[in-house]
Amino acid sequence: MNQKGVPKGRIDTTTVYGLLSCLSFPSPKDCYPWAWQDAIELTASLAGTDHLALSPVPRPAGRAGGLLNQTLERLVSLGVPLQTPTSEADRKTAETRTATWLKKNASIVQGVFNNHVSDSLNYQKWIEWHVANVWPEHCQRVGGLTDSFFDQRVTGLLDLDTENVREIQQLSANRNTLEELRTGRLGEFLLASAMKIYTMSILVRGIYYDFLAQAAKTQILHHHVRQNLWNIKPGKNKVQVYRPTSTEMYLYTILVASAFRARSPEQRASEWAGLTTRVKALAQQERIDLSERTLDSAALDEAIRIARTVGVSVLDKAVEKWITVALEAGADLVVGTLVGLAVQNAVVGGAASAVTGVVMRQPKVRDTASEVFRRVVTPESKLRELATAGPGRILRKWSGLTIESDQ
Repeated sequence: MNQKGVPKGRIDTTTVYGLLSCLSFPSPKDCYPWAWQDAIELTASLAGTDHLALSPVPRPAGRAGGLLNQTLERLVSLGVPLQTPTSEADRKTAETRTATWLKKNASIVQGVFNNHVSDSLNYQKWIEWHVANVWPEHCQRVGGLTDSFFDQRVTGLLDLDTENVREIQQLSANRNTLEELRTGRLGEFLLASAMKIYTMSILVRGIYYDFLAQAAKTQILHHHVRQNLWNIKPGKNKVQVYRPTSTEMYLYTILVASAFRARSPEQRASEWAGLTTRVKALAQQERIDLSERTLDSAALDEAIRIARTVGVSVLDKAVEKWITVALEAGADLVVGTLVGLAVQNAVVGGAASAVTGVVMRQPKVRDTASEVFRRVVTPESKLRELATAGPGRILRKWSGLTIESDQ
């Protein structure tokens, strides 16, 4: 359990949406990498740590709706903690620092945005899923694609007129016109512009959450779309890696893949939540052993045994298929912390970040991951010890058959 003085952490809602995106596909092999990785990361974050909590469930009148609300409430009912709401003072501090940071580092955010737009493997599928499945709930809860604070910052970062942004914000705030907007009935230009506004607002909000975590002395686990916003220089910063064991990664892969036995996304999300929280409870009670095994086959055997313990019955022939699919999706996760993080010319005092990856049956992937961290990694620690890393951003690095590691 979280000890006194140990910083708590928050998992952003966009990552939860990533899980729901994953579970909406016919099978694991149909997922795009971001969706599959989100599902594995969320499972690892909830089952593999004791200090990471969910973002507070929005309350009326801004209550979350649909499958997001169902999943959050199901997890909470099963004992997953919610992060304590941040104070007004911390929010104001974060807003001020965000505005100041953006004035000096707008090019970083614009660069990340441009890279996303050109990414057909992940971003295009991610934004299409969000337009279809997230916008109705998000716009109802927020009052449009963005709120007033982020609206002002987004306008200055995009090649859109203020009037265009204002018009799209008004359209997205109304349920009927939002439906026309997101289905393209108001024209492709408005839809494309709305996608830009939504994506940029998520990036800006990520910077805000980083400063909020710093002010509140908590950790924040972001979605992939918000990665690379900080200017991290390999070899220049001290890194502490928190690596899930092979046993854990096999187990988390099995938990996510087994949820596809259910037919609907709603049933799958409920099945996944039940399995994940059972593993979390057993780990907290020290009734299962998730330690590293000398042999890869032993790690897999133990993962299968634990999966059966929590209620996964379809294994045998299916498990080999699931593991293969996971590797093809890039199931290599490493988690670590970067201390003394420099952001362009501005240093975020006291910020700690994490770099993460998982090494399973791919020697080449293991070599790649080692090369990335060779000059900066201190001895590895268990994933559950991530809570001791200090407050700040948790970063993840993935490498697999379809994903290249960061240069």
